[in-house]
Amino acid sequence: MDSFIANLIPVIMVGLSLGSLFGLVGLAYTVIINSSQLVNFGQGEFAMVGVAVCWYFLSILHLPLWVAFPAAVVGGALMGLLTERAIVTPLLRKETHPFYPILGTMAIGTVAAGVVGIYTKFFWMPIDPFLGREPWRFGVVAIDKQGVLIIFMTFLLVVLYWFLLNRTRFGTALRATGYNREVSTLLGIETAKMVGLSFVISGVIAAVAGVLCAPFSPFTAHDGLPLALNGFIALIIGGWGNPYAAVLGGVTLGLIRSSLTGYASSAHAELATFFVLILVLTLKPEGIFARLMAGNTQRV
Repeated sequence: MDSFIANLIPVIMVGLSLGSLFGLVGLAYTVIINSSQLVNFGQGEFAMVGVAVCWYFLSILHLPLWVAFPAAVVGGALMGLLTERAIVTPLLRKETHPFYPILGTMAIGTVAAGVVGIYTKFFWMPIDPFLGREPWRFGVVAIDKQGVLIIFMTFLLVVLYWFLLNRTRFGTALRATGYNREVSTLLGIETAKMVGLSFVISGVIAAVAGVLCAPFSPFTAHDGLPLALNGFIALIIGGWGNPYAAVLGGVTLGLIRSSLTGYASSAHAELATFFVLILVLTLKPEGIFARLMAGNTQRV
């Protein structure tokens, strides 16, 4: 029995940690979707840039984590702002086909991955666990500190995002832009700035997810894409356009993947990810948690 618990709890913790990362990326997607109705195909590269900046400050400049982490967040925010200013807003103003800005985000992300990859030779960008490698031990149970930190930071970011949306003027304008951009413009809201703000917020969230993920799993310039893909699947499973449902979708996906990896194999986990996606798209395309969280979202 002790052996079963000792194995089960780490599997659950890995699932919650991994799911929280997926959920954060799903949340980052939703921030942009709700302001501009666009899917950011460069979302994973927002996270990758955060990892690259943090790694550079830690490993190359030899600066402490309390300097590197904020720098990574700024890097993600600037990546978001660059994407919005260079590609998204110019194309939206020209009223091009809606797919063009989406394709543009993918192009910016691919360029960012290539630049970082050339500099790092696509090697792993190692970042040590923030709280040390030694786990917390409670009898026979070992709890990974980085995993606990990931769960805590996810909860904190969700609370801060809720506060931004519901308790600030920026949040009110952002929600109004998500409901109806034309009416918001008539009301005097600078919707272009709100879209820009959403890209910055999305960049911040994605960068945090990436930096938290890097000590948890090896991260290279290529690894933004798998994180983005799982975050997008979390968004679909949880509920399209619902930021909090996306996080719950990520946790659900993480628990499924960790359970199958722990008790079967990683191949089973990969297969199950897309099997669950197919089931949700077929049986409940609005998402598992969309109605549950409908009262707490900025766009229903």
